[in-house]
Amino acid sequence: MLVFVALSVFLALDLASADWTMKVICDDQMNLWIDGELTTVAGQGAWNQMSTLNIPESTRSIGISCLNTGGPYGIMGSIQDAGGNDVLVTDDSWSCSNTAECGMGGTRL
Repeated sequence: MLVFVALSVFLALDLASADWTMKVICDDQMNLWIDGELTTVAGQGAWNQMSTLNIPESTRSIGISCLNTGGPYGIMGSIQDAGGNDVLVTDDSWSCSNTAECGMGGTRL
């Protein structure tokens, strides 16, 4: 099963004050786009490794694709402010699709 998750942060987050941190894990393989650019981050190819990256204050969109290669599947993520407080976590407000029709390669999702 391939799941696409799109998060549009230009409405949800005020990143003007500082860079924030995103932590995300995907069972099994993940691709991550920041403002339409495919981004490489440690752990994105392993179901049991958390990927952590800094999100610049200029970020306007985040896209994640998660490929399950068999067995159980899932995706979990959060964004923390400079103090380590969760400001956004995966929940039912995140949009998911089985296709990439939501514009994963663009800056608008």
